Amino acid sequence: YSRFFGTLHVPGPWAVALSVAPANLERAVARCREIVSAYVEEGPTEEELAEERTAQAGSYRVGLATNAGVARELAAALAAGFGPEYLDTYPERLLAASREEVAAALRRHIRPGSLSLAAAGSLAG
Repeated sequence: YSRFFGTLHVPGPWAVALSVAPANLERAVARCREIVSAYVEEGPTEEELAEERTAQAGSYRVGLATNAGVARELAAALAAGFGPEYLDTYPERLLAASREEVAAALRRHIRPGSLSLAAAGSLAG
């Protein structure tokens, strides 16, 4: 799976995580790099985008269900230079994002040739 995290606090944190046998590590990393490169080049399909927009907007709204969630998101929005209205407009803006906008953002922010790799565990084959 892959995910963004803390995106309003620090620019660029994104991760791909997987578990493989040590003997398959090199091949798995190469395949991940191929997939990421193709995804950045082609962007998501309309179906992928629709599913993710709905999931992200819903998750964001659920996160605002508590005072702590509102405080967290408000602090993040303010730290990123947005006003309090961001909390109200973000889900709608997310749902309205076009495939072209998302593909352009992927190309702008993810550089497949500059990714870092961290591996943990027993790497002896």
